[in-house]
Amino acid sequence: MPESEVVAVILNYKRSKDTIECITALRQAIYPALRILVVNNGSPDGSIDEIQSTFPNIEIVNTGHNYGYAGGMNFGIKRALQLKSEYLFVANSDTVVEQDTISILVEALASHPKAAAATGTICYYENPKRIWCADGDINFWRASSFCRTKLPGKHQIREGGIVPVTFISGCAFLVRSSAIEEAGMFDERFFMYLEDSELCSRFIGKGFELIYVPAVMIRHKANQDRIEPFLLYYSIRNRFLFLRLSAPPFAGFVGFVYLSVVTAVKIAIWSLVRRDLSKSAILAIRDYRAGAFAEGHGLVLNEMLKLK
Repeated sequence: MPESEVVAVILNYKRSKDTIECITALRQAIYPALRILVVNNGSPDGSIDEIQSTFPNIEIVNTGHNYGYAGGMNFGIKRALQLKSEYLFVANSDTVVEQDTISILVEALASHPKAAAATGTICYYENPKRIWCADGDINFWRASSFCRTKLPGKHQIREGGIVPVTFISGCAFLVRSSAIEEAGMFDERFFMYLEDSELCSRFIGKGFELIYVPAVMIRHKANQDRIEPFLLYYSIRNRFLFLRLSAPPFAGFVGFVYLSVVTAVKIAIWSLVRRDLSKSAILAIRDYRAGAFAEGHGLVLNEMLKLK
């Protein structure tokens, strides 16, 4: 029986070395029916030329503008759907898969026909014994999604088989093309952050399942602990948007109160120790109320902070 075709959609923005390493790992995958598609998300640094020279036969699509994770990935997903593959492997360019990643995830979805998407154990690139995300759940009460297994310094994952979850990180996952066609792609109002939570919620609302495969190991060059103003901006604005779009009424109300109180307390603290963060948080709330979504003021935030 022939293997189901998979198209890997990889988003590049100013990360040619990461993208090249990501592609190299995918090309070493023990899965012949794999096609790789790179999305150049308006990267202005010429990185796409380096990628093209390294892999002259790889398909690259250009967005012409930075549309964030959500918009950039949608650009690639649209092209991938035209190729009529059964599955899409959607991944950040700063991820590195093992040789059996694709084959195990395909087998997992094939054995779970109600599942829309599957992911594995995502670890830190520099320290694979430290888990970045595994075993995820949406938590409307806290206005976000979380991973039940996230233990710094340890490598403790569930033994045994596949685990049902309600959240899969957009960092790296395999998804059925038919599920995307039924539920839709990423909501581009999010630009970046929480777009994966909203899509997972939509999958579940359509009656699909989501699964976590502990045996699959994916390394991720994740940021560590420092909070940057533009990342905070998208996180706060999009958590409010996520609640509005996805949460049931009562859970959404509780989540809205929780997020409002926590954000207000943090703004008060940041105003004393990190004024750049307090200003970013305030602008995020203002933009949410004004309906300034997608890119919003995130990409010009650093310049705005310098002027104040």
